[in-house]
Amino acid sequence: MHSFKPPLADKLYFWEPGADAVITPAFVQLTPATQGSTGFIWNKKKANMKDWEAVFEFKLAGRKDMGGDGFAFWYTDQVGMVGPVYGSSDFWTGLAIFFDTYDNDREMATPLISVSLNDGTQSYDPERDGATDALGTCSFKIRNTPEKVSAKIRHMNGVLSVQISMARDVLGLPIYSHCVEVKNVHIAPEGYFGFSSHTGDLADSHHIYSMTVKDFSPIHTNLNDLKRQWEQEQETLHQQHNDLTESDFKHNVLAQLRQTQEEVNMIEMSTLADAKEIKKGLEMVSLLEVLLKNLFSQFSAKMSDDDVSVADGSWDKIGMDSVASQNIENDFQKIRSLIEILKTSSQGGDKDQNGQVAEIASQIDSIKREMSFFYHNFGQC
Repeated sequence: MHSFKPPLADKLYFWEPGADAVITPAFVQLTPATQGSTGFIWNKKKANMKDWEAVFEFKLAGRKDMGGDGFAFWYTDQVGMVGPVYGSSDFWTGLAIFFDTYDNDREMATPLISVSLNDGTQSYDPERDGATDALGTCSFKIRNTPEKVSAKIRHMNGVLSVQISMARDVLGLPIYSHCVEVKNVHIAPEGYFGFSSHTGDLADSHHIYSMTVKDFSPIHTNLNDLKRQWEQEQETLHQQHNDLTESDFKHNVLAQLRQTQEEVNMIEMSTLADAKEIKKGLEMVSLLEVLLKNLFSQFSAKMSDDDVSVADGSWDKIGMDSVASQNIENDFQKIRSLIEILKTSSQGGDKDQNGQVAEIASQIDSIKREMSFFYHNFGQC
């Protein structure tokens, strides 16, 4: 359910491609070597494992001097949507391993392979190639290789290791070299595997040839107990992030808000009147709801502090500016209504399509106005 290898059928039963990704008999093409391309493929079946190993083969090809932009391996609590982090959504919850082929920070460590864990409250920093929150990094010349490159990701007994193979032995088996090992890593005992990629002004083709997942969980492992323990750890992390300084908190919220605004703009630009585009619109709105949930959950925590108060639904500068809880709930209601409209539209055919699209456009405009107001006031506080 979590693995695939060639020859590949036109449709992988437990995997779902999206955006520009294409399944060929030999590989999954996340992106072609074309500027501004985005592609992803996600496992539709949630993995339930304490300890596991994932091995995948890939090739990246493009111009000789510089790559663009790379791809990501994901193990997250939910399937990702289109977004700014190697083609997938920011503020994820779970594990990400980035194979970065463009040197944003000019540190000359490219290609760069980095490991990142996120509890859903942190934003990826592309200008520093994710170094801000990386648990470990290494560098291998993974572009324009004559042979397929193999990556082995193993999580066992709280230790996460990454190994890379650039060569094979006489039997054709990968010869692995050490990349990263991180101890005391706490990953949820359930999640979705996925790959995503994005190209910018520079473009590589990103091909995934195979994916093999092995369950190394000990016999009689109680996954429910492990899940409860992991959720408690997440609550502790969230509390730590809620205790951020005002400056750091504002930076995080503005970063989330910028991505939310980008997603709203993408929905607006979609041809929602075309029934084939309704599914894409639904995916975008689902991401939008996640982003707003992350955004406003942080505000809710801050609003409960003793040094923050809100009166009469107006901005009140005591420690930091905030927004009335009723306005927050109204935003959620609009998002939920928009999702239901899209679901109805996608399931009910073309009946009353024009009226539904008009309602969608109206709600999108309303959300954009509220977010612009929110951005202006919060950014100036």
